[in-house]
Amino acid sequence: LDCGTGKESNCCNKHASCADWASRGECKKNPEWMLPNCQLSCRVCKTDSNPSKPSTATSSSSHTVALSMINFLAGMPQPNCRSMVAKGQAKDAYGGNAPRAARMKKMIYDCAIEESAMRHAKRCVFVHSPAHTRENLGEFNTDCLKMVWQDTYKLGCHVEWYSSMTYVVCQYGPKGNWLGNLIYDIGNSCTTDGDCKCDNCKCSKEEALCIVQ
Repeated sequence: LDCGTGKESNCCNKHASCADWASRGECKKNPEWMLPNCQLSCRVCKTDSNPSKPSTATSSSSHTVALSMINFLAGMPQPNCRSMVAKGQAKDAYGGNAPRAARMKKMIYDCAIEESAMRHAKRCVFVHSPAHTRENLGEFNTDCLKMVWQDTYKLGCHVEWYSSMTYVVCQYGPKGNWLGNLIYDIGNSCTTDGDCKCDNCKCSKEEALCIVQ
């Protein structure tokens, strides 16, 4: 079992993939199975104010700082790493510009991923977390060129304060950086919602990004 801490110590996930499933919206899509088996990731612990529905409450008191991290990592305000790539303004290794991205998704914050980052941060181990503990999730990388996987658009962070330091862990999903896989679709950036070719996506022409609703 994967259980919470503090007031949520009796609230557990019964499956190792709960955090991943929750990040994909399964708590709402498949509540009959998810809510009793993935209580921690679906935020339906007994300490929640409304246990009958998944809560959007943060998994940690560091949520405000974590939201600042998503603004930094997503490149807000401009220049935006993903937006620059989509517009064909990002420099490549040869002194030119990387190709335009046709359907680059805008980064969004995800509380289920934040929960996974929190578990690793509380271990106070300065290495990447084992892949099996963050199924289908990657981990923080400061290199812009490694942060432009088109379909890796969710991010969650946790800040853990220790007496001598502050430890920040960020994880992202769905996991990218797969050998042999296309990083992004090359082409002119979106001008209409239909150009995004994904469900419930809105095109932000100003940013040249597709926003998943």
